[in-house]
Amino acid sequence: MTDASFEATHTPCTLSQHHLNQIRLELQRQQESRRRAIARRRARETLRPRSPPPVDGRRHTEVQTELYLEEITDRVEETEVATQTDAFLDRPPTPLFVPAKIGRDVATQIEEGDLFHFDLEVQPILEVLVGKTVEQALLEVMEEEELAALRQQQVCVNMYE
Repeated sequence: MTDASFEATHTPCTLSQHHLNQIRLELQRQQESRRRAIARRRARETLRPRSPPPVDGRRHTEVQTELYLEEITDRVEETEVATQTDAFLDRPPTPLFVPAKIGRDVATQIEEGDLFHFDLEVQPILEVLVGKTVEQALLEVMEEEELAALRQQQVCVNMYE
């Protein structure tokens, strides 16, 4: 689709048009929910069985037809209940769980100087790591200086041309 055909088929919406569209959608949703509520109410009224109209001089009244009448009061009913149980017999405390031993117990004795001395053993490795790191850093600095010199030389050559 080209830009011209796109602009011809789609008009840009301003902020107020967008706002108005949102308001229209909300109003449509509210009207639809009202229509549904009215339809539900009508359906309930038509499905509910009705008694015939009262005879002249009489009127219908609401009557409770459940099996038990329920008295409505502000006070909550309270009752007390008591039970009696036998006293617990004292029993010994449960012993701690100790797993059964498997295999044989052995021991190793380490004398002074048997294990390696960290500072003494690590020093050669550390010297190699530091040396390699410094060497790599120097190579990178030399490379950057060489590139800077080449750029400077190129700038000078371009000035004389």
